[in-house]
Amino acid sequence: MIIVIRGTNGCGKSHTVREILKQGRRIKAELIEGSSLIRLPRVTRPVLIVGPYIPGRSMGGCDCIRRPSHIYALIDAALLKEWHVLLEGVVLATTPFLKYHATGIDVRMMLLDPPIAACREQIDRRQKLKGHVSKLSERAMLAKQAKARDMYAQVRAAGMTAVRFDEAGSPVPARWVAYQLRRA
Repeated sequence: MIIVIRGTNGCGKSHTVREILKQGRRIKAELIEGSSLIRLPRVTRPVLIVGPYIPGRSMGGCDCIRRPSHIYALIDAALLKEWHVLLEGVVLATTPFLKYHATGIDVRMMLLDPPIAACREQIDRRQKLKGHVSKLSERAMLAKQAKARDMYAQVRAAGMTAVRFDEAGSPVPARWVAYQLRRA
């Protein structure tokens, strides 16, 4: 199973994955791009979490991987080993996941879609803690939100499982991910 988390900056994608990482036990494995392989309670297969999640760094996951080909190489390697895959990022394209689904792979999507004002507040709070001022424009955030919503619509139209959460800072998305992995 592949679980894809999408949304604009500051919507809680990395936070959701970090919550899943806290629930698991890391497995030593040779992986590229700082990805993690974990075992979760009551989940039968290991879960590959794509991309690094470094303490103190707000951005994580696929947005830290420079080459999209590395993301898909990790996914393909995990699927060959029959591992689950969890990934998130602002920059993820829709087409590869539609192709995975078309080949019979179970792909599920979560759209984190809180109001832009809540996302902006989260970004500003993170930047303030670092002593920075955010350079991300609201226009750019709205464009990324629109792309995430478009992916959500395409995934649903393709018959894939997709769910949307619109509350900022909720623990529900991490519980949803854990539940999906336990059911697989």
